[in-house]
Amino acid sequence: MLRLYIGFAIAVYVLLINFVGYTAFFVDKRAAQSRDRRISESTLLFIALLGGTLGCIWAQQKFRHKTRKQPFKLQLQIIVVLQVITIFALAFPDIRTLLWQTLFSN
Repeated sequence: MLRLYIGFAIAVYVLLINFVGYTAFFVDKRAAQSRDRRISESTLLFIALLGGTLGCIWAQQKFRHKTRKQPFKLQLQIIVVLQVITIFALAFPDIRTLLWQTLFSN
């Protein structure tokens, strides 16, 4: 039963953080258009790092916001790669062991 609650809590968190990421890109795009105060790139990247990557990328493409801006685009892609590696490492113990040995063996 505890696993069910934890799974539910994780699912809610992922949905919320992706909604926050999507909304942040939307707000920043509107601020850019009206020359208002913007959301910093570091804040947008931090939201992605916290798990809002899908929402950030979806909004980035939908609103055509920061799609050509470097190094922002590269940094967002690096976050995606790190998250995919982390998910695989958590989901598959053999991959986790291989990564651990590769990174920390002498």
